[in-house]
Amino acid sequence: MSSEVAACTVPEEIMPALTPIFHYFGMQRTPPDADRFLPFIEPSRTFAAREDGAVVGGCASFPFELTVPGGVVRAAGLTLVGVLPTHRRRGILRAMMRAQLDDVHRRREPVGYLWASEDTIYGQFGYGLASLSGNIDVAKAHTAFAQPSASRAEFRILGESEALAPMSRVYDRVCREHPGFFARSADYTVDANGTVITGNLDQKNWAEDWVFERAATATTLVGFLVVWLIPTYLLSRLWRRKATVT
Repeated sequence: MSSEVAACTVPEEIMPALTPIFHYFGMQRTPPDADRFLPFIEPSRTFAAREDGAVVGGCASFPFELTVPGGVVRAAGLTLVGVLPTHRRRGILRAMMRAQLDDVHRRREPVGYLWASEDTIYGQFGYGLASLSGNIDVAKAHTAFAQPSASRAEFRILGESEALAPMSRVYDRVCREHPGFFARSADYTVDANGTVITGNLDQKNWAEDWVFERAATATTLVGFLVVWLIPTYLLSRLWRRKATVT
């Protein structure tokens, strides 16, 4: 049975179009999820794949301004791409990517980019490696500073409401100086991976601290660190899947 890919036309169509990616992560869509995404995703930038009227796949993009060497360009931040497992290997993902990239071209946005959960998927659609990251775990007993180091700043732990305004000032300054950052409004903030987050994290039982580094004079804000404390049962829910066959 064939499916049809089309852009959403009203906000009410957005969250059903994004349901497949929630299924991918083993989660059910809840009303607070709409508060997290609807303010930042336009219906016309959201594509749904439907079969007999039912959504079987979806994707969207955020309208960003991306810093590049020499300036700033408009960019489409691809996000929330998913196809239900019952409808994979039928060309639905390819059809959605074709529709999304054609839309980026119509909008005259020269760049499309994403942080991929499975990076091997997107090379076939024209995306290429833009940056590298890595994690190294080392026991504290085997670590030491290469050179003597002393703290030149003070640190404070702030709540979200108190932290957002100063954090935005730091981010905007750093954004202009480093290619690869994208501009954002005061209505939302981002984590280290560029993921849009809002004030609804507590509804997922995630504890969140905003740690700010201040210069020794206590008058100049020089950096910030966002710390998420995620209970282990949530990690298990996100990344482990079980199937029962009867």
